[in-house]
Amino acid sequence: MLDKYISHDLIMVSQDANLEEVATLMRAKNVGSVIVVENKDTNPVPTGIITDRDMVTRLLAQDIKLDEVSAQDIASEPIVLIQASQGLQQTLDLMESKGVRRTPVVDKEGKLVGMIALDDVMVAMIDRLESIAHVIKHQIH
Repeated sequence: MLDKYISHDLIMVSQDANLEEVATLMRAKNVGSVIVVENKDTNPVPTGIITDRDMVTRLLAQDIKLDEVSAQDIASEPIVLIQASQGLQQTLDLMESKGVRRTPVVDKEGKLVGMIALDDVMVAMIDRLESIAHVIKHQIH
């Protein structure tokens, strides 16, 4: 289970938020990504993700005014979702095959429960390796 490694402090924006609002929120929260959702205030449904890299490569490099573009306009789609019940290897395989570093996590009903990043997966793998090392040490001594 990934629950121990999932960030539950979600930073979400509605689909119609303009990118000036998105950038301001990312700076204020000191995050590199936000989840774009429908029904932000009731039952948020993830529809895309915006990363700091998206902001630079899709907008700033093209000199587009941030207040004239909505979050949904540049959100990475289709969104890649991880099931909270997935194992570590499944998560890593999916992230690798889809070429993503961060992705929202949903429960079995599709409710948004968190976000996981490649860094979180690495921490989980290190924890597993430490457990293996512990077992080996006890078997040797």
